[in-house]
Amino acid sequence: MASPWIIRSILAFLSLEAGVCTAFLADEWPSLQRQENGLAHFFLGATRDDRNFVLDESPARQRARLFRPLEKGVPKSYLRVDITADPERIFEENPPSATDWAVILNNARKMGCSVAAIDHPLTWNDAGEIPLRALDYELSTFDHSVLCVDLRRDADTRAEPLPPYLARHAISLDQLTGNPGNLPRVNRMSLPTSASGNPNTIFAFRLLENELPRNTAKHHSLPQRSLALWGDLLIPSFPVALAMAQYDVSPEDVRIDLGSHIRLGNGPIIPIDNFGQLLVPLTDHPKSSFTTAESLIDPGFSSQILQTDTPDCALFVDATGSAPSPWRSPAHLIRIVNSVDLLDHPGSTEYHPRLPLWGETLLLLLVGTLSAVFLRFPPINRTLSFALVLLGCLLLIAGLLDLSPRHSWTPLTPLLAATLTGWALSTRMARYLPTRETPNNNHMHPSP
Repeated sequence: MASPWIIRSILAFLSLEAGVCTAFLADEWPSLQRQENGLAHFFLGATRDDRNFVLDESPARQRARLFRPLEKGVPKSYLRVDITADPERIFEENPPSATDWAVILNNARKMGCSVAAIDHPLTWNDAGEIPLRALDYELSTFDHSVLCVDLRRDADTRAEPLPPYLARHAISLDQLTGNPGNLPRVNRMSLPTSASGNPNTIFAFRLLENELPRNTAKHHSLPQRSLALWGDLLIPSFPVALAMAQYDVSPEDVRIDLGSHIRLGNGPIIPIDNFGQLLVPLTDHPKSSFTTAESLIDPGFSSQILQTDTPDCALFVDATGSAPSPWRSPAHLIRIVNSVDLLDHPGSTEYHPRLPLWGETLLLLLVGTLSAVFLRFPPINRTLSFALVLLGCLLLIAGLLDLSPRHSWTPLTPLLAATLTGWALSTRMARYLPTRETPNNNHMHPSP
């Protein structure tokens, strides 16, 4: 039978090896990373009063976690521009032509608006090359512009390839956590857009025709979608794309957790359900000015419109009511986009370094050594001892985050793996220890 120190050494080594292997997995395995991030949220929340924060991604080589406490959003100011039926025939055409739009956008830019967002598709059968170039130029003068298209899904036809101007600001499916099958699928546009799309232009969808009733009286019950799936790319809805433009968020900075939220980089964190519908509580006091497109095309528009600060965004809304729309009214859309601004945003970054390799190795070695020590204990005492080790690991991680000068951290799963491995193997390996000899109390009596 092997000597006790060999059996204990083997147990200590196996416990250490389990912890080391799990430590490598914690850096490379996405599902284990998500579990560790969830534990980090729990431990950090347990050490402070304010539990509202997010965890930024950090390169593995930095061995750090970047926490950002959440802050209340500040509303942007909007100039709501209603596109009406034009009873006075001010525009060249009704609805406005590409030339009309170029003039309207030019005046909005002169007012200081940095973002232009148009709520209905810009589609003309024959607008002419020069008017379309003028339109594209005016859109390019804004920091960002947001245009929309209507999408649908045709089950009996082959899916069209995603147009480049839609793909430019589409979101990769790799940035989504959850079941993408819960999202509406599309494979073509209802009508192609006439605007070619500049690099600063974000294209979004306004409505999904297959799921919208044609009876406008039912518009109050339409789902407020946030995303649609075209192939393996996600197309943002108009409110989401507008928030991306307002906060200068690239598609690579978007993270989606279905059933929880859409995080727009440094911008708002938008709550959604498992089907991607917006769960934004609407504000009753949106911040906006108001005018009509007819007033905006007038050269003397600025003195008539601006009564407060320069608006951040010129938001053009179809107010004719002649076409289906996911919004009950222009005021409803303003409430939605204002409410998105008021959502929580990530604040300044808190840097939490990970323990050095030698420190984590010492902790795992300590667990392995304790496993060897506990091997001789009776089964009940051994189990209680390992339970105390687990409790000690939890207290250690919480103490590092709260009490250490650098608010350090270390992953829990390697310590958990080492402890559970030591406990599981000790129940099997204890039988190989030599039994202790019991003293013989029988006295030898000489024979008579």
